[in-house]
Amino acid sequence: MYAHRGDSAHAKDNSIDAFGRAVDAGADGIELDVRRTADGHLILAHDPTHPDIGPLADASLAKIQSIDDSIPTLRQGLAAIPSSLFVNVEVKNHRLEPGFDALRLIVDQTVDEIVAHDDPTRILMSSFDPFSTRRARKILPELAVGQLVTGRTLVGAALRWAQRFGYQTVNVARSHIDESPETLVVEAARRGLLVAVWTVDDPEEIDRLFRAGVAAVITNDPAIGRQVADRLRLSE
Repeated sequence: MYAHRGDSAHAKDNSIDAFGRAVDAGADGIELDVRRTADGHLILAHDPTHPDIGPLADASLAKIQSIDDSIPTLRQGLAAIPSSLFVNVEVKNHRLEPGFDALRLIVDQTVDEIVAHDDPTRILMSSFDPFSTRRARKILPELAVGQLVTGRTLVGAALRWAQRFGYQTVNVARSHIDESPETLVVEAARRGLLVAVWTVDDPEEIDRLFRAGVAAVITNDPAIGRQVADRLRLSE
């Protein structure tokens, strides 16, 4: 069970506070979002723009943190997450957003940061941009990679892409699953893949997804997810 941007139900997402709360809530892992500043620093932020800053890709790290000190760097974020937890590092690199990196060098920089300052074996790197995930696989073949899916009509394409390049997971929104979760889990397994589903906060739905064989559920409220996972474990 992964905490979506930390415990984002109770703290500002992608913040050190949210990560700490997720740890306290018993999350198995934490999902976070990586962007790059104008002066080349990697920061954690979901949205490309900030109401008081504008496009984050056009601002320096010093300016960003002077205006909003809850925005950490990738290094600060990883350091705040205990080594026993998994981390889903999502690289934000959309062609329609400010700061789009057509060369995908943000992936190189993110991988370099992880290798230099963390344990790559606890990392799953994901992105909606298939060429960013492909680059991650080429740079560090042993790194776990997950393909995020942009829409329900592209689930099949994501499965084929992930299988072709040897990824570990497809990360799918619950609303993108047309058929039953069980059907998707079986199809993914046939291709050597696991399924992660986001973002699910309803305990009954979390329960159903785990029973269907989903490898990971990504939730805004990790305390609820922990309760469901523990109940299922005790019932086995």
